[in-house]
Amino acid sequence: MEATYLQIKIKGEKNIGFIGAEIEGVGSEKLLKSRITQFVEPKLVTALKEHFDCQVKIQTCEVVSSPQKNQKPLHVRLNVVVCADSEDYVETVNLKKTWLY
Repeated sequence: MEATYLQIKIKGEKNIGFIGAEIEGVGSEKLLKSRITQFVEPKLVTALKEHFDCQVKIQTCEVVSSPQKNQKPLHVRLNVVVCADSEDYVETVNLKKTWLY
C-alpha cells in the first residue's frame, strides 16, 4: 500500500500543509475510518498545534467522500477544538486527497 497525501484546508487559512499516510486500499468504510483515527488524526493534531501555536483536540470526524462510497477523491471533514489563550473555539478542517510530485 502506498501513501495517500491529504492537504489540510481551513477556510480563510493558507498553506497549512500535507499529511501522508497509508489509508487507502482498505475494503470497508469502517476500516478506512479506523485508519484515519489511527494514522491521520495524530499527524493532524501535531500540524495544527504548530499552525495555531496552542493545543488542539479532534472533536468529530466524517468521511465525506471515499472510494468505498464510489466517490473520489477522498475527502474527510473534522471539527477541531482550538484551545486558544483567550477562548476555545471550533474550526472545521477539510482533508482532501492530493498528489505530490
